[in-house]
Amino acid sequence: MNPYTIIGGIVLAIALCLGGASVGKRLERTAWQAKELATAAAAQKEMAAAQDRYVRLQKFNEATARKASADHEKAIATLSQQYDAARAAIRAAGGLRVPRAICQTNGAVEGPGAGRFDDAATATVKLPDRVTEDLLNLTKRADELAERLRALQAWVRAAGHYGEPTVR
Repeated sequence: MNPYTIIGGIVLAIALCLGGASVGKRLERTAWQAKELATAAAAQKEMAAAQDRYVRLQKFNEATARKASADHEKAIATLSQQYDAARAAIRAAGGLRVPRAICQTNGAVEGPGAGRFDDAATATVKLPDRVTEDLLNLTKRADELAERLRALQAWVRAAGHYGEPTVR
């Protein structure tokens, strides 16, 4: 055989080996890149789904909070009207009164003779205006706090933090 043919065959075999290795690397890289692109696409799809869920949840929470706030404001306004009406009724009645027996810390005192009036003492005693206002303010504050707790409880239930959510 001709030495040039042998050298040509060896060079051809080396070229085929190097070409095959290059093609193999390219195929492997292409397969790896396709897998990475598929993973990135799946991650992107999951990210979009998570963002969509977040937006829906945010809108739901905002709507729930708006409704709870509106209900709370309405209840507080109604409560204020009731207390204003109660104050007016108390003023019209001459103030808050308590039984006289509560006020007597000492026993009844009788004078040596008949008094100027033969009528029995009134059965009730009017509380001072400051005490009346303080009592009304305290009860109003307690009712406002109870209403705030009712509104918060309604929001917690509507948002699904306790029990089943009302809307999702």
